[in-house]
Amino acid sequence: MTEPLINVPTLIAMAIACLAGIIRGITGFGGSMVMTPPLALLFGPQLAVAAVLLLEAFAGAPMMVDAARKATWRVLAPIALAAFVTVPLGGYVLVHADQDLLRRAIAAKLARENGVPADPETEITVTTGGQEALYVVVQALLNPGDEILVPDPRYS
Repeated sequence: MTEPLINVPTLIAMAIACLAGIIRGITGFGGSMVMTPPLALLFGPQLAVAAVLLLEAFAGAPMMVDAARKATWRVLAPIALAAFVTVPLGGYVLVHADQDLLRRAIAAKLARENGVPADPETEITVTTGGQEALYVVVQALLNPGDEILVPDPRYS
């Protein structure tokens, strides 16, 4: 039996995308910061990152010609070259890396460089970034209806 085209996770993802679209439309950035953590929780980081990259490319396409005309290419070219090389590499690692290996490597780094012992099986979680990590922590610690204080300015 095939899955229906629209199901609860898809509806939630659509609501997240709508919120992210409004934020990106108003501010010119931030869509991926809003979408990636909850989409990664719903569908896994590989699908979330792929979806966000495609959506951000689509959203940014109309602005590319004007941005290319206004860019200072002598400054932008080396930065863009570095990003063109490393972003796909990071995506490849995200998709293909063994999560157990990543957790063990993070635990080893914490012990070696920070003097913090950590059990890779129970104390290390691999996320797609700092915001997803904060989102996961908040989801783990809070219950529906709990109130939190958020300073302003804040990390967002």
